[in-house]
This record gives sequence, C-alpha cells and structure tokens, in this order.
Amino acid sequence: MKHRPIACLALVLSFLSASACASSEAHVGRRNAPDTVVIRSQQEPDKLNKPLSNAISTVDVCTPMTNGLVGVDDQMKYYPDLATVLPTVENGLVKREGKGMAVTYKLRPNVRFHDGAPFTSNDVRFVWKMHMDPKVLVVSREGYDKITRVDTPDPLTAVVHYKEPYAPYLEMFSTILPAHILEKSPDINRDPFNRAPIGTGPFKFKEWVAGDHVGMVANPDYFDGPPKLKKLYVKFVPDDNAAFIQLANGDIDVYADFNLEQVKAAQKLKHVRLDNVPSLTFEQLAFNLDKPVFKERAVRVALAHAIDKEELARTLYKGIWPVAHSTEHPLAWSFNPKLGELYPFDPAKARAILDEAGWATGSDGIRVKDGKRLSFTVNSTAGRKIREQVELVLAGYFKAIGVEMKIQNVEGGLLFAGYPSGLLNGGKFEAALYANTTSVDPAANMSSWHSRMIPPTGVNNTRFQDAELDRVLEAGNVKLGKQERQPLYWRMTEILGREVPTIPLAYWTEMHGVNRQLKGFKGNPTSSRFVWNVKDWTIE
Repeated sequence: MKHRPIACLALVLSFLSASACASSEAHVGRRNAPDTVVIRSQQEPDKLNKPLSNAISTVDVCTPMTNGLVGVDDQMKYYPDLATVLPTVENGLVKREGKGMAVTYKLRPNVRFHDGAPFTSNDVRFVWKMHMDPKVLVVSREGYDKITRVDTPDPLTAVVHYKEPYAPYLEMFSTILPAHILEKSPDINRDPFNRAPIGTGPFKFKEWVAGDHVGMVANPDYFDGPPKLKKLYVKFVPDDNAAFIQLANGDIDVYADFNLEQVKAAQKLKHVRLDNVPSLTFEQLAFNLDKPVFKERAVRVALAHAIDKEELARTLYKGIWPVAHSTEHPLAWSFNPKLGELYPFDPAKARAILDEAGWATGSDGIRVKDGKRLSFTVNSTAGRKIREQVELVLAGYFKAIGVEMKIQNVEGGLLFAGYPSGLLNGGKFEAALYANTTSVDPAANMSSWHSRMIPPTGVNNTRFQDAELDRVLEAGNVKLGKQERQPLYWRMTEILGREVPTIPLAYWTEMHGVNRQLKGFKGNPTSSRFVWNVKDWTIE
C-alpha cells in the first residue's frame, strides 16, 4: 500500500483556504497616473546587467531598457530587433566558411544609446569580447567561445565568424551593451553601470531605490518610435499577500507570476484580468552533486519515486501547472514524447532502493549509512508561499521513506546571485527548489548541463558531469538542421532522466494579474518574459 503524508498536505491546504478567504472583492480601478505603469517583482535584482545576472528579476527590469540583435515574440518566433533582417542560409547572410561559419548582421541605422552615442557594429564586437574576458563574471560564455572574431567593415555591418557551425546563433547577442562606456571599465563586475544602465531600449533608467523599486522614463528618441507610456516602475514586493493587496487597491498594474493560491480571489477583482501563458519555465528540485549525500544515484532515484507529482499538480499547483517529467517543455520541438514518466510515485520502491543501497532505518526513523544520517537541507526563495508549501509536502514525502529534508529559505538575491557569492552559482547548497527556464533553441541546455559549464563558466549549478551528455550537447550545437538535432536532444532528456541531477515537478503556466485598463500586454512563454513588448503598452 502506498503511503501518502496526508496530515502534512491537509495542513498546507488549510493554510491555502484561509489565505483565499482573506481575499478582497474590491473594484478600485487604478491609482497610478494615466501615463505610468507599476509592475510588481517578487525579487530585487542583484544588478542591472543581464549577461552578469542569473535572476529573472534582472530580465524584467533590464528588458525595457535594452535591445538585442534578435528578439523572440509571444509565438516563440525570432524577429529582427537591432538587426534589420534575420540572417539565414537562405538569404545568404549565413555562410559556411571552411570548417566554420560566418553570420552577417545588417544593423538598424539611426539607433542611439540613451546618452546619445550611436549604436554601431563596434558594440556587437564589444559584447563578444566582454563575454570572453576571463575577468568578467558573465553567466555563460556558451556560443561566444565558438567565435573567432567579429569584423566591422562599416558601422552598420557586423560579421561574426565561428570556428565551427553553431546552430543556435540567433540566440547570441540578445543584449547589446555600450562599448563606449564599458570597454574602458577597470572592473565591469563592479562598474556603476550595473546599477544605472544605459541601453538602446524604449525606456531609460531613472533611479534604483534599494529595497523598493527601479524607475524608468520613456525614451523619446527610441528608434521604433517613443513608447506610449511615460513612466515605468518595477516595484519589489517580496510578500505575495502584500502584492495582492496592492493589486486589489490599484497601486500595482501588473502582478507578475501570480501566486497560485490567490487565483480564486483575483478572479473576484473586477478591474483585474489573469493573463495565462504556458511557459518554458519549470519548477524543480535540483541537487548539488558535489555534496556527499547526492553523489549516490540511488538516493536521487529514491527521492524521485517518493514524490507524488500528480498530487502536487492537483492540489498545490491547482491543476493550473501541469506535471513535468522532462526538462524540455511539450511545446518545444526538442521535447521527447517517448520519454514518459520514469519514476512513478512508489514510496515502497523508493524504500527498497535505499535498503539495497545500504541505507538502514535508524532509531529516529531516518536512515543511516556508515554513521551518516540521510539528511539534507533545501534552499528556496523566502516569501514565495507556493514554494514554501511545496517544501513542506516534499519533506513529508521524504520522511515517509526515511529521509530528512530540512528547509532553509533565503532572499532571492542571495539564492540567485552570481559566482561566487550566490548559493546556486557558488555551490553553497545541497538541494534547491527553484525554477529553470529553457529557451526556444535547446542549445541553451549546454549552459545548464555540460560538464565545462560548472560555475563560474556557466550555470550548471548541479555540478552534473556525464561524458555522453557532453558529446550529445556538442553535437547538437554544430548541426544546423532541426531534423538532425532533434534525436540528440531526445537523448539528452533520456540521460538527464536516468541520472536525476534534478527532479522536474511542474511546468509553469505564467499567470500575470493585469489591470484591465492596461492594453497591449502580451505574455511570452520564453525567457523574453511579459515585458518583451512594453513599448506597445498603453492605459485606456
């Protein structure tokens, strides 16, 4: 008979019910000025420089102020942003070049940074050089390390030369930074730019009030025409209940990443609509494989069998976030439909696996082996109620098989900070409950799973190392055809499923509470996030 930690789950559900009952049915419209929009962010960024930060909050704040050569729209399609056209083999802008390839970007004319300096091909070359500077702590150098040089035959042409074919080339140069400011910086990691950025985007940086908000003002000289709004604020409200009250009062116009247990209450707010978008982001329990407790695959497999994902999806994730069995999303062409559920909920099997591995049940019910208890600590983001509730349930699941999971949540800024201070990047964790976002192109998995992408060179936070997976990921990058690449990424998910460096729990359905007076808002399933088209937002 399968054991389920009913008491623990009932306690959590009771809390959720009380929270929902405390909701408001108020209808107050908006309190902000007609030309101003306020976005709620659960976390405060660690810095305002996307290549140097692993935090989603950095994306949400920086995207309105910056552009890339190529963007991704709400239909997961690439579009030319600071480039005038997408370079492809068909239009002759992508060419084989010996054993490598060359990609030519034709750049938009008359684009200026917020300080008035012109955007040119030299900025493209600088972004490459910055990523390859070993002193600069970028999140990942993946792809940039395939580039041999960037030619700038004229200010509006950049030719990127790769030493080998590189399929995800459109993912590169997603943030253009000003060479005239940063190339002379003695230390880009600590440059004042990271708190007061200058980009080419539709909004300009105004202020960063620590612990409260980042303010932006419209860029009247934006190359695609000035935005319709005059001011944009990203307000840091860590507590979900406090954020809900501010949405209900009309103080916040966009409640990003809505709290699941507040959905029913939000549906009663007549001035708010919920924007639901399937997301490439998935919730996961990730393990640090450098820690002794997780070096044993048997332990990781047993924990996977101990989790009832269906129950989590039905109760805590409210039937809104679907169960995840893979690190790839079913919407992605790299998703392996044959993989299925590798570790069905089976606590009896989990116990048998631990028994066979020599983990005997101790006097307090927690297993022991060679004098060491089977115990670990999980870190997650403090104030994120849904994660705190999932942690309680997971602790119950694991206790049922003789494993102790202790909970120690921290501010998101500490969890996601860059190397070496961040808990994830710095390897200062045993297990962590957080979200991981894949990309339109599965080559992004290189940064998460290749053995040479362990921080500080990438975001392989689990410190996972597998020689076959390394070969698969490398092969996926150099083949240009989707049909050739798909079997490789199917194999990738098989290896990750077998080795269990992480347990995917559920795919996000991004829900944003949006004031109905805000028009033009379009959720985006990719890492471009909901702010991708902020220029088109208006208040009506």
